[in-house]
Amino acid sequence: MRILAGRWRTGALIAATMAIGIVSARGMAAEQRLAGIGEAMQSMVDAHEIAGAVTLVVDRDGVLHEEGVGLADVSSSRPMTTDAMFWIASMTKPITGAAVMILVDEGRIALDDPVERHLPEFAALKMPSGRPI
Repeated sequence: MRILAGRWRTGALIAATMAIGIVSARGMAAEQRLAGIGEAMQSMVDAHEIAGAVTLVVDRDGVLHEEGVGLADVSSSRPMTTDAMFWIASMTKPITGAAVMILVDEGRIALDDPVERHLPEFAALKMPSGRPI
């Protein structure tokens, strides 16, 4: 079953991430900042950059924004809903990056630490220049 058709551009993911990243608190200020997320996603659908998108913004108290725009299935013109399931590729990189940055914030690692400091199994691996990874 083809759930999401069309092209996913990096710009769409970056825009969604940036829109989500601006929220810091509940209340009117947060609602005003969130008001443009749906319109921004819809503009990408209208420009045929993406077929559809689901955006969700939460904080520790609950859901601040949830919306589906565009199509979940282009061939049948089925609208995107917030409970649509679809394939998302390469999500391990941003999740790993976020986890690493949490460790950096906690002072548990530094971005310039050699990999083998935390993963001794990588000590023998070198970059093409001969430097440690």
